[in-house]
Amino acid sequence: MDRHLYRFRTADRLLGKDATETKEAVPGELEKLEIYFAPPEQLNDPLEGYKEIYWAGDEIVWANFFRHYLLILALRSWEIDDAVMSGVPLPNELPIGQYPANLRGVYLFAFQEMDYLLQSSEIFQGYIKALSKAERKHYKPQLLLYLSSLHTRFLTIVLSVSYKYELTGAHHPENPGDPLGDSDFHLKIISNIEADDGQHRDFESYMLPLTEN
Repeated sequence: MDRHLYRFRTADRLLGKDATETKEAVPGELEKLEIYFAPPEQLNDPLEGYKEIYWAGDEIVWANFFRHYLLILALRSWEIDDAVMSGVPLPNELPIGQYPANLRGVYLFAFQEMDYLLQSSEIFQGYIKALSKAERKHYKPQLLLYLSSLHTRFLTIVLSVSYKYELTGAHHPENPGDPLGDSDFHLKIISNIEADDGQHRDFESYMLPLTEN
């Protein structure tokens, strides 16, 4: 079933409140012909608009961030294979609430090997150290750029290990450690992350200094 978001306005907000012995009457939005928009610090309604958020933390936080991304990618790839083999529709929702402790049997062994490849990668460790430096704030456009750059590495790990454990028919022969031979590209990004002053908030402005020579 599709999920929907509904935006409710309370009757008091729309119609106002009558005067009492201790309080004056409060006119409603309909009477004043205006709509109240909460300031950013009061926003808790996703329909009010985009609220800027950031990610920050130490090396443990970022290591777990990457591990969870790897887990979700692995689970999704297995769901796709199951859907193709059995003809069952692919779930619309990503399995974001899953954890390695929920895995059993060959799936657990496969993910443990994926996790080992992730943790033993100098590139991933370089990102973790750079992102955790001084626990700086990293915003959504930045993370989208990092993950899009790293996605091929994540996917190579997932597909190569899944093929080894016969969990997929998709053979991915590239080296999981450096699938595109692009280590120098990532080392440059890591260096620029470490030197970032935290001023870039949109994708375009961040992409330029991140990839410049």
